[in-house]
Amino acid sequence: MLALIGAVVVIGPHWTDGEVTGVALAGASGLMWAVFCVYRLWQGPNAPNALTAGFTLSAFLAIILHFALKTSVWPGSGALLGALLNGVVPLAIGNLAWDQGLRKGDKVLLAIAAYATPLISALILVAFGFATASANLLVGGVLIVAGGIVSSRRSSRRT
Repeated sequence: MLALIGAVVVIGPHWTDGEVTGVALAGASGLMWAVFCVYRLWQGPNAPNALTAGFTLSAFLAIILHFALKTSVWPGSGALLGALLNGVVPLAIGNLAWDQGLRKGDKVLLAIAAYATPLISALILVAFGFATASANLLVGGVLIVAGGIVSSRRSSRRT
C-alpha cells in the first residue's frame, strides 16, 4: 500500500476535465490486470498461456472504446511505426515478461519494480531536463522505497 500511494504521489493529481475519462479507463485496465494476476497466481507456475486471447480481447475492446469515445485521426506511416515500436511492442513484451515473472519468478521483486517504474520514469525526465524535481517526487520516492523494504522483509519472514 505504501508503494501504491507513493506511485500516485509521483504521478500526481494533475488532471484536467478531459483526462478524467482516460484516468478512469486506465484504472479499469489496472483492475482487469490485477484480476488476471490473481487468476494466474491461483493457476500456479505451470498455467497454460492465456495472454494471446487476453491481448486479442483487449485490442478489440480498445478499438471499440476508441471509436465510441474519441475522434479518430489516422497518423502518417512514420508516426504509426513510432507508435508500434514505442508502445505496442514494449507493452506486449512487458506483459509476457510479467506473466512469466508472476508464475515463475520473485513476486516481491516484480511488485517493487512495478511501483518503481513511475519513479524511475520521473527521475529520467528530471535528468534530461524534461521535468523538474519536486516535493511530490521526493515524498513518492520515499514511499515507494519504504513499500519495497516492507514487502521484502515480510516476504523473507515467510520463507
